[in-house]
Amino acid sequence: METIMILGAGAAQLPLYRAAKALGLRTVAVTIPGPYPGIDEADEVSYTDITDPEAVARAAKELRPAGVVSCCSEIALPALARACEACGLPGITPEAAAISVNKRVMHGAFDRGGVTAPRWRVLETEADLDAAISALGFPLVVKAPDLFSSRGVYVVRSADEAREALRESLAETNERYVLAEEFIAGRSFCLEAFVQNGEIFFRLPDGNLTIQNPGRPAIPIGHYAPLDEPEETLAVIRAAAEKAIRACGLDHCAVNMDLVLRDGTPYLIELTARAGATALSEMLSAYFGVNYYEMLLYAALGRDAHALFDRRLDPPRPAAVAMLTSQASGVVRSLSVPETLPEGVRELTLLVAPGDTVRRFSNAGDRIGQTVVTGTDTADCLRRIDEVLAQVRVEVDP
Repeated sequence: METIMILGAGAAQLPLYRAAKALGLRTVAVTIPGPYPGIDEADEVSYTDITDPEAVARAAKELRPAGVVSCCSEIALPALARACEACGLPGITPEAAAISVNKRVMHGAFDRGGVTAPRWRVLETEADLDAAISALGFPLVVKAPDLFSSRGVYVVRSADEAREALRESLAETNERYVLAEEFIAGRSFCLEAFVQNGEIFFRLPDGNLTIQNPGRPAIPIGHYAPLDEPEETLAVIRAAAEKAIRACGLDHCAVNMDLVLRDGTPYLIELTARAGATALSEMLSAYFGVNYYEMLLYAALGRDAHALFDRRLDPPRPAAVAMLTSQASGVVRSLSVPETLPEGVRELTLLVAPGDTVRRFSNAGDRIGQTVVTGTDTADCLRRIDEVLAQVRVEVDP
């Protein structure tokens, strides 16, 4: 029986453990101690910090797995790359991992590869900020280079706001600097891709369902595919995505990108060498009619993932996903969901129960569940998402 090391044991990783077991693999959870559901799901646990690449590489050398994999989070990528390198396993390179977890390194790769992206500057001091304002103007994005899920990111429209954002972002980052980026006004969306042995299987633009957060970028709570844009625009987006993948040297991985479409031109905001969070793997599974987690495992094991992808639906099936969220922080008093799932609802999952502590939603880590729907077209999918969310009730005591 082949062994697969799964970096991380949080709720977002559970489908990966279950897909591995369905494929007959022995699973090892690599995690720090804690109330992580993957610990109970795994066949074995290696209590190793996944933010320590050398420690994970040592654990991999001892365990001698057939593959190392993770999903939905950037924090494990440097360790994944180092473990694969140490054991001669297929996976992303340390260079690709560095691009995924540091936006300054990412911008450098974009610049070298001719990828269309926002203009940017490095900020260490208020003098740097003043120069960036002069060069880039307002609105301006100030962001920590090493944080995720919209943390440490501020959209500012005045010098006073910019200085406050600089102080906040410098306090949040682990680096000695932050970034200023030109604000690109337009339609925000994502793109999912998969690459193995240099072959890009697909580049799928998908729409965002978001909530607004004053002074911060809109926060995605769901996604839908296909993206409702003309085919000629989609072709331009797919070409831009391929250029970015090549520029960043991504291989043996899923790819998740954030972009903005302005006047027909896609701007790359950021990308990571992993499957997207906020239920994007579930959306892709529904859209293509394949188990996307199994594709991730095939790539990690060096198996031909195209053998799975070749079984996809033709044409694909429009799909949408949304996270279930709480509007308040506190202890869950009660939960109610529809007794009968509405038509087209493929999944309605709750991750909390009465008595559990929840947080008011601010990023994907605060989700309390998710739903997956399919429909006849994008509009039908979005209608079904609204229908489901309207029937979910969460009561929280402060």
